[in-house]
Amino acid sequence: IRDWFAQLPLTTTAAVADIPLLFETGHEYDFDAVIVAACSAEEQLRRLMTRDGLTEADARARLAAQFPIDEKVRRAHYVIRTDGDYAETDAEILRVYEQLRNL
Repeated sequence: IRDWFAQLPLTTTAAVADIPLLFETGHEYDFDAVIVAACSAEEQLRRLMTRDGLTEADARARLAAQFPIDEKVRRAHYVIRTDGDYAETDAEILRVYEQLRNL
């Protein structure tokens, strides 16, 4: 993360970093705001199994190595719900973007 920050041009006013284990590594304090994309725990499990071809047991073990999604949501400054379809997720992204733009 330090290297990433160091490579940003000095004129950078905003940047987005996609860091899956942000909270687990204690780096959330390196950022002015943290946005979490979240769906239900059941949907998270289903997506992981589908995406990575994991058994339910393997997917649960991988998720157990992370903070629970509810904890990530609690710690986030902004949350984008991804339980719905693409249009609903896009609306969530726009909602957060507008909030950040108006700061």
